[in-house]
Amino acid sequence: MHFGCEVHYRSEIDEDVAIRASAVPLIHESRAMFDHTWWHSSTYSEDEIDASLIQHVGSKNAALHRAMTKWRPRLPNYIYKVELNRNAAVEPVIWVEGHNQEIMYALEKYPSRADITRYINGKEAPGDMSLFVNSKTVRHVKLIGTIQMHVGEDGRPAVQLLDEPLV
Repeated sequence: MHFGCEVHYRSEIDEDVAIRASAVPLIHESRAMFDHTWWHSSTYSEDEIDASLIQHVGSKNAALHRAMTKWRPRLPNYIYKVELNRNAAVEPVIWVEGHNQEIMYALEKYPSRADITRYINGKEAPGDMSLFVNSKTVRHVKLIGTIQMHVGEDGRPAVQLLDEPLV
């Protein structure tokens, strides 16, 4: 597949991830990500969170999925909107995360000198784009709501948002 930029696959990475339509503009034009709404979930409250604690951002679905997979029953989870600095340098290579292989491994082996590294999710909201960011890339963090975790009727973790609705 050719998008006018490099999309790197490695043998350990699952090549069957279908790219969602919402990610295509972010692949075609790297600067489009600065007008995109990015999300982050964390157990850090509004009083505890700052830009230095945010290392990756993604779609709303990816942030909620991450909260479910990192669920700590006794800790509240929060969801934030994150605004990026428009002058951040964007890595031209886009990585594809595998189902069994953490993308961090690839980035540790092939580190980027850029402020932002894009990757297509393989686990959290598969096919959505997420970003690894350095702390100087985060311009503003805004608490949107509290994520209430519980076990659904099917026995799997489920999410309920308290406070403000996600818009």
